[in-house]
Amino acid sequence: MKTTAWDRTRSPEQEGVWLISYSDMMTLLLTFFVMLLSIAKVQKHRFEMISAALSQKKTENDLMKLERQVDQWIRDAKMEDRVVSDLGPEGLRVQFMNALLFESGKAQLTIDGQGVVDKFLSMLAQVDPSYRVMVEGYSDDVPISNAVFHSNWELSAQRAIEVLKRFVAYGVNKDRLSIQGFADTRPIRPKEMPHGLSPQAQLAYERSLNRRVVIVVY
Repeated sequence: MKTTAWDRTRSPEQEGVWLISYSDMMTLLLTFFVMLLSIAKVQKHRFEMISAALSQKKTENDLMKLERQVDQWIRDAKMEDRVVSDLGPEGLRVQFMNALLFESGKAQLTIDGQGVVDKFLSMLAQVDPSYRVMVEGYSDDVPISNAVFHSNWELSAQRAIEVLKRFVAYGVNKDRLSIQGFADTRPIRPKEMPHGLSPQAQLAYERSLNRRVVIVVY
């Protein structure tokens, strides 16, 4: 191997000089990534999904257990047409529909609605408190304007707030909670319309599905 005059004249100390710059760069990179991690709001559910994918281990986390409990509750209470759960990348979504919690045009939880929310809270209490909870409120497309609500935006937001209040009263840390109101901007359609309904009854049925609240645990 051919050597140069510079190679023959370098001292042992000079040969390791590049390591100083390299170690400084690595230290700066480590500091940068630690800073990013400290300010990032990583969803626990997403973190668990990534960890499971990297480790290639199929383990049941708290959201999977919660979904299993909710599904069992739905079957036992025969509420398949009014409550639907779905566990996906955004977390566990539990949708309460068909006017289960609220009467049309109102944002006060019914007596039955209070019992439904409390039952869900009893199951949520078994979940790691680092999971966050969002309550989404929706309404049908019937315009509303009265002394209480000037629009469906206010109605849907207030419904979400009423559920949130129930969570706080139950003892859920308010730092975990948030709400969103969508009014009638994200309508859902029934997968299968009940047979024998008149056009007016079909419309009423669709509207009942859209008077809903979705609780998202993530």
